[in-house]
Formats: sequence, structure tokens, C-alpha cells
Amino acid sequence: MIPEVATAYRLYKQPNPFDGPEGWEGSVKQRQQRVEYFTRGGELLRKALGHLEAASPKVATGAREELNYLRNKTESYAGLLDTLVKAQQGYLAFEETFRLYKAKNIERADLVRRLGTVMERLAEARRLGRRTTETFALVADHPSDLGVLYRANLFLVTGLELVEETMRNIVNYHHGREYTRPVAWDKIYREFPRFSPER
Repeated sequence: MIPEVATAYRLYKQPNPFDGPEGWEGSVKQRQQRVEYFTRGGELLRKALGHLEAASPKVATGAREELNYLRNKTESYAGLLDTLVKAQQGYLAFEETFRLYKAKNIERADLVRRLGTVMERLAEARRLGRRTTETFALVADHPSDLGVLYRANLFLVTGLELVEETMRNIVNYHHGREYTRPVAWDKIYREFPRFSPER
């Protein structure tokens, strides 16, 4: 499970997610650090990708497939970091919006407008997650690549779709639209029955 998906699931499980996040105050700094680190990581990966591209004309014929593999994985991991940054930015904006609203620092109209921005960021994270997964799938020549691809489909595609659906319900609630659409979190989270000890 990746935190960018687990966060929305925990929000979904709150008694009343429509009032905003509960207990996120302590994780704001950590989210900001993730954005900073992942942004820098993406920049470095793109720099490495430039070096791989520059090496392309100099590579021996027998090594072209290996270079292509390295280029693909480097591009995919840069895309992964971009996806995670966009999701974290969405959560930071979500937390800030409700914090300001609850403190009466913004009006309801500002809350609604800001939630639209949150949805744009999370929708972009979903699109990036799908694009990253599709890029990774272009070169899969090792069995471990299939395991990574499975997890990417599970969390970057399905997981981020569920994140967007969860947040869409919350945003729709504040816009006065349909907000009771079920979100099929059981696609990636299995709830097991709880047994009580005998009395």
C-alpha cells in the first residue's frame, strides 16, 4: 500500500469525511517533505534520462535493449515520483482548506473554490499514475517487472481512481451535488470479519 492511496481510504473510513480530515495536523510537515524529496528525485531521474539519451548513439548494437530497458525504467520512476507529488499536493491543499475554514479564516465560497483545486490535483495524479503504469508496461523483460506492474495497476491505477472517487463525493457534498456514490475500496482493501473471544 502506498500512503497516497491509504490516506484517502482512512478519510473514507472516518465517521464524517465531509467535515474534512481528522488528525492530519501532525502529517503536514511529512507531506511537505515528501513533495520536496520526490520533486528533487524526479529532477535527478530526468537528468539521468538525458545522459542515457546522450549515450544512445555510442552504445554497441548488442547493448541497445539494455539501454532501452534502463531508459524505460528511469522514465517510469520519474513518472511515479511526479504522481506521488501531485497526490501529496492535493492532500496538502485539502488539509489547508478545511483548517482555514474551521478557523473561520475563509468563507464557504472559498472552501468550495479551493476544493475544486484539490480535485484538479488529484485528477492529475490519477492521470499521471495511469501514464506511468502504461510507460512501465512497454518494457517488461524480467519476471520481477510483472510483479511491479501488478502493484502499479493495483495502486497507481485502481488506487488513485478510488482516491479520486472518494474525494469527488466530498467535493460534491460541498457543491450540493450527488455525493453518495459508493466507492469500491474492497478492490484493494479486504476487510476481514472481527471475532470476539468467547465469554
